[in-house]
Amino acid sequence: MRDAREGRELAFVHAQTVSEVAAIQVKAEREVAAFRAKTERAVAEVRAQGREQRLQSVMVVYASI
Repeated sequence: MRDAREGRELAFVHAQTVSEVAAIQVKAEREVAAFRAKTERAVAEVRAQGREQRLQSVMVVYASI
């Protein structure tokens, strides 16, 4: 009887630990996804600025025509 109760308690603690670990993993994955999105936005902005700077002289010539 005591072994059965200890087994149930152990199973409960194990399930609770697995649940907590899963919650931590989900939080970490969300933080990584948010950081990745922020980084991708910054990279896209820098690339757009670079394209704009490279095309600026072409647009000046085009506007003068």
